[in-house]
Amino acid sequence: MRRKLRSAVATLPFALLLVLTGGAASNAQAITSPAVSAWDCDPGGSLIWCAITVEGGVTPYTYEWYKDGVHKAQFTGHVLRLGCTPGRDVRIDVVVTDAIGQRISAWAVCTCVRDWQ
Repeated sequence: MRRKLRSAVATLPFALLLVLTGGAASNAQAITSPAVSAWDCDPGGSLIWCAITVEGGVTPYTYEWYKDGVHKAQFTGHVLRLGCTPGRDVRIDVVVTDAIGQRISAWAVCTCVRDWQ
């Protein structure tokens, strides 16, 4: 009997074997796509400050920031801080990529305000 059982198990698909043995497939969690959980842009004085918070996906994340379509390679974290011209609209875009290549993007148009006096 034991011999027959071994040969029967050997013909089962691998995924089914993992479930039957309590392996990784039964403990695996679904990977969700990254999503923006918070986006904040604050145009104050002659600076514009933006921050993004991302949830889901697989960490670590990489960030690509753009100001009016121009890539700002010096900013690689979740925060951007740049100079701006008071009274002028500025478009800020960010593309976030997770560790397995899933991408999301967000953007905002902010009007840079004059310095407080």
